[in-house]
Amino acid sequence: MLKPLPTSIQTFCDLINGGYLYIDKTQYLYELIRDTKGVYFLARPWRFGKSLLISTLDEIFQGNKELFKGLWLYDSPYQWQPHPVIRIDFSRHAVKNAAKLRVFPGRNCRRSRHVLCSSAITTEDILSYSGSKYNPFKTSNTNL
Repeated sequence: MLKPLPTSIQTFCDLINGGYLYIDKTQYLYELIRDTKGVYFLARPWRFGKSLLISTLDEIFQGNKELFKGLWLYDSPYQWQPHPVIRIDFSRHAVKNAAKLRVFPGRNCRRSRHVLCSSAITTEDILSYSGSKYNPFKTSNTNL
């Protein structure tokens, strides 16, 4: 019997537990995360699996190995050590000006402190970093 296609399924857990078809791309994810060097910008077109990709990375970093049974990553050299995960979803918030952009990271930082189990990262840290590097509302960004 063929597995059903995962139309409108946006979480890796729902996809796997629901028995939907999944094309195994976990080897590529392993190559992406095995050497942590720098920052990655993962751009994908509209309706092209961004939420599923982030959800899959979330499950990997939380150490949920059993979800990956039968996939390449399950038997890979990955250590499956849980890591704190902070997800910031810009699609749920209308950020239309610089003032709202400056408030947005602080709100998410406060919501995510329970994940970090410490107050090592403050709202001020995030605001000072986000304000110093790049402001999408400026016409020239010379601080990049």
